[in-house]
Amino acid sequence: MDQIQEKYFVSDKAVELLKILKKSGKWQLPAELAIDLKLRREALFEAIDELFEIGYGLEFHPYFGLRLINLPNAFIPGEITNNLNVNVINKDLKILKGVTSSIKSAFQMLESGDADEGTIVLADEQPEIKTWVDHDWFSTGIYGICLAIVLKLPSLEVEKSKYLNLIGTLSIAYTLTDNIHIPAKIVFPSSIYVYNKKIGDVIVKHNVNFPDYLVMGINVNVNMDEDDFPEEFAGRATSVKIESGHSVNRNEILRYLLFNLDNLVNKLRKRKYRPLEMLWRDYCALTPRAEGEEIIVLVKTNAGEFEGSVISSDPIAGIRIKLASTNDEKSFTIDDVESVTIQSQ
Repeated sequence: MDQIQEKYFVSDKAVELLKILKKSGKWQLPAELAIDLKLRREALFEAIDELFEIGYGLEFHPYFGLRLINLPNAFIPGEITNNLNVNVINKDLKILKGVTSSIKSAFQMLESGDADEGTIVLADEQPEIKTWVDHDWFSTGIYGICLAIVLKLPSLEVEKSKYLNLIGTLSIAYTLTDNIHIPAKIVFPSSIYVYNKKIGDVIVKHNVNFPDYLVMGINVNVNMDEDDFPEEFAGRATSVKIESGHSVNRNEILRYLLFNLDNLVNKLRKRKYRPLEMLWRDYCALTPRAEGEEIIVLVKTNAGEFEGSVISSDPIAGIRIKLASTNDEKSFTIDDVESVTIQSQ
């Protein structure tokens, strides 16, 4: 592969310094830090320089000393994985720079033997892309989360593998709604919206060369501003920063996301299909919430575009609409649909 894996080598002294600064949350005098860490002054400032270089926000004061004011926006393995209670994922974290497809990189790693079940391929500083695989998507720079997770579910029937799309979208919706407090909704088959603006997306890919593996790709817009989106995405896309009114640390969101996804993978392995479907419907934007409510959507497929009102939406069976042009009913499976856009609600 031509990508460079970004590794952050942090000395033990820098790790211990960071622990003290995080735990305290207050000003710390360098002389006292040196005593607590059993370091010479020169070694202490070497540790401080290490944290600066990685991107930790440290503030100095001539009288009060040193304090930690913010965490780095760059992905830091320790900030993502330390004390993260997961079972399936998070076994191996790969942080790559300059990649255009984390999914493609994951399959390349499978081919070279550098990945297995639970491997996370995380794209940092991803170049601008206006489409992500076949989905209507835009991502740029260090503002978002673009990752791929390698999963191995050999005992799962082919039909049930569609539940991976369900748990992927659920993990984003749950993270944004319950952890970040942004009212995110799922739009069949694989998009996440906030107030009819797209904020995230999921895709699951299979490669015939690796029949026992599936790779799930997840994208979330985190710290993008309105003017970061191209003109063609104006009014159709949003980010965590736009909806919350402030920047959010990507490591924090990623920890929530991986924890929630791991829980959902465990439920899937235990074949808790019905509870997963019910949870999906709770977060689905295409589920009418009141009698007589009409949701108008535009369904884009390889065969063309179809507009109509939603009759039903199911994570596995698909979406059924009443066509606006003929009043006929038409069904679409997850394999038929490229995207579904809410026109009015």
